[in-house]
Formats: sequence, structure tokens, C-alpha cells
Amino acid sequence: MKRLGVVFLLTILSVSCKKDPGSSKTGSTDFTLAASDISCGKLTYNWNADSNACSAAISAPASYKRVDCSPDSFEQWLRYIPVHKQEDKTALYLPQINNPAAISIALYAEYLYSQNQHNINFHYTDQMLINFNSWATGFRPELINGKYVWKKTKINDYSYSNFQIFIAEISNRYSTKNLLKSSESITFADMRIGDFLLNPKSLGDFYLINDIAIQPVSKKKMLLLINSKKELSWHELGAKNELPDALKDTLPRRISMKQSIAIADTEY
Repeated sequence: MKRLGVVFLLTILSVSCKKDPGSSKTGSTDFTLAASDISCGKLTYNWNADSNACSAAISAPASYKRVDCSPDSFEQWLRYIPVHKQEDKTALYLPQINNPAAISIALYAEYLYSQNQHNINFHYTDQMLINFNSWATGFRPELINGKYVWKKTKINDYSYSNFQIFIAEISNRYSTKNLLKSSESITFADMRIGDFLLNPKSLGDFYLINDIAIQPVSKKKMLLLINSKKELSWHELGAKNELPDALKDTLPRRISMKQSIAIADTEY
């Protein structure tokens, strides 16, 4: 992996966000925000997060201020995602995802599920979409005579454990090509939290934008990026949003959710 350009040491502040001791949801983490944080109610992360902070506790570089986020948005959800210290690094705690190409779509799916939104579509193969609503109602893809056919083989199950199986099924098959099909190109000036930087020729060159901070006077931006190893670090953009040298082969993209489709007994 290439060495990254401008990297700032991360400091964990224990007062920025706290786990809700009253949560009754087994295996989940709920964060109740401190009064000094942007108000967005309670944010839920359904996986069993063995974390000691959330990413909003990573201090923005001196003189920089984090951009505003809308309450309950994907951007706000990412800002408070659980992280943990690992030696001298701060990393995203997401043990169920080890495929770099699947990090962004898995997190977006987790956000939608936390909002009780089940119309989640991603590419399963080059030509076929996979939908959680159909998965949860018992349909599974079967390869018959060289073509995938959706067949109802399971009972209805919208549980989080079944959702994790759905995400694992996508993650195990996901590729850079699939990620390109599930996203759209954007400009560097239009980048926002939740977008990602990707080198289409190198899966290791993947960076999810976890947060953005702006210098009020110069208007220069800093990006808090999650790399393919799920490690977090700040990176400075140029005066015209130019990327650091180590990121110049990457292009900005945004997850694009497909419309709901009927996949029962459909061949691909």
C-alpha cells in the first residue's frame, strides 16, 4: 500500500460520545450524544461494537471545524460510528467485513437497517441486483444451467442475524467492478461525508470519507478517511480540493441505491 500524504496524529477524547447504559438491545451499541454535540437523538449500531469511542471523538486538526450534518442522516451516523484503539492506530470496528470493496456498501446498508429501511439493493453479480426485502421474505439466488434464478427457499426473517448473512453474501462476492456499478461519479468539490475515493485499478486504494473539516479562513478541507484496512486518519486537500500525492490515482464516487425490483423467479 502506498504511504499516505499528510497524516495527522489522532487523539481520542472520552467525553465526546457515550454509550447509552439504558440500551436493552442485545449486541448493539447506542450512542447518546453530549450536549456539546450536534443534536441528532440516538444513533444505533447493531453489531456488537467492542469500542472505546466513536469517530466524532477524534479531534479535528487545529483551527479546523467539522462541517454540519443533518440529524439522522447517513453522514451523522458515520460521524459517530464506533472505533477502537489498536496499538498506535484508531480503526473502525467492523469485524464482519474484510473485503475493502464492500466497506462502503456494508456501512450504508447497516445505516438503512438501523433506520428500519429494508429496500436495500446492491449488485450481486455484474448483471444482477440483490435486494434485502426479497432476501428477508425467503428468496435466495440459485445457479441453474449457468443462470441465477431467485427461488423462495426460506421463511420470512427480517432479523439482524439474517441481515448479517445477507451482508456477508454480498461482501464475499463483491468486487471493484460491482462497487463501480453501485455508485456514481462525483466532482472533488462535491465530496461529502459517506462518499469514497477509489482507484479502479487497485482495490487497496480505497478510502471512505468518514468526516470533513474546513478551515474557516482559508476554506481548505481536511478529510477523515477510513482506508482499506479500516484505519482512520486526517488528510489535507489543496486550495482547490486537490488530493495529496498518495491519493491522486483515486476518483470520488457516491453510493447510488437502485430502485426496488421484483426478483422472484427471475433469471440472470
